[in-house]
Amino acid sequence: MRKYKPCNQVSVLGMELLIAATLIGGIALGAGVWAISRIAYIPLMWPLGIGLAGFLIIGFAVEKGRSPNPFLAGLFGTLIAVLAYTTYHYGEYLLFRREQTASLAAMLSETYGNVDERAAAQALDLLLEEETGHRGFLGYLCWTAKTGVTFTSFLQHQVAESGGPAAPGLTITSGWVWFYWLIEAALAGGFASFFARSHVSHSARHAGSGTAPQRSSGSCPSPMPSASWNC
Repeated sequence: MRKYKPCNQVSVLGMELLIAATLIGGIALGAGVWAISRIAYIPLMWPLGIGLAGFLIIGFAVEKGRSPNPFLAGLFGTLIAVLAYTTYHYGEYLLFRREQTASLAAMLSETYGNVDERAAAQALDLLLEEETGHRGFLGYLCWTAKTGVTFTSFLQHQVAESGGPAAPGLTITSGWVWFYWLIEAALAGGFASFFARSHVSHSARHAGSGTAPQRSSGSCPSPMPSASWNC
């Protein structure tokens, strides 16, 4: 008996669904994680949550688009998780930019008179460029890595947020920050990719074994003489 292999063909509709799910789902997922992280952010655990949600979104797109391609499922699983993680950091950047722009506008207004937020935003970009060599989002990431990331407990975080004394925590800077971000991105992308790929392979194998009473919507159709399928 020939060993079953999953169908690797993807329809145009299936590819469109994968792309749309990755873009929309990734941005929405990242925005949701950013919003929830205002309460608390658990290092290494939130990226796993991103990976799980990304896997569910890609799995749904595969089923609806009938695209049982394990490689593409794994690829788009990685992409949606990395996009979500990047969106989370971009949300942090927008918050940083809003707070620092308001602070700079108030400080500059004391010296130069009325300074609007547009001028303050330009001043912020100049400061980031002077300190890191980059403006905008990349400048913010470099600035954060330079100043460091501090890990505290949930209780310590809540006390600091309520205006209480800042408790000491574990602080990492420079290359360690980039390494930490890389680990989180790899966890999110790897988790989503592994489970999306495994899910598609398992579903296709189960359908191809003939044990299921009905063919799964994401599986390869029964072999036919048509040239449009290559299972």
